[in-house]
Amino acid sequence: MEIASTIRLLSSLALVLALLALFLYTLRRSKVGSQFRSSGSIQILDRVSLESNKSLVLIEVRGQVSLLALANERVEPVWTQTSDSLPADSAER
Repeated sequence: MEIASTIRLLSSLALVLALLALFLYTLRRSKVGSQFRSSGSIQILDRVSLESNKSLVLIEVRGQVSLLALANERVEPVWTQTSDSLPADSAER
């Protein structure tokens, strides 16, 4: 009797995993899943850790370069400017 219950348990687990895989595959193919995928329009240019929970992040989004200060769960914009107005030596990065 113990072997039958073990087989039933494993087959139920396999069924749940198959349904989960099917759901994730469908989610990736749907329009809903595409909302969570990166379009590649945001680039992290540099990141500097200041303390264990504080850092500065330089990002580029659609031709705009921004410096963000991150602390705990807060994000504060420091400055933003167009990437073509940056000095030439910073564009080499």
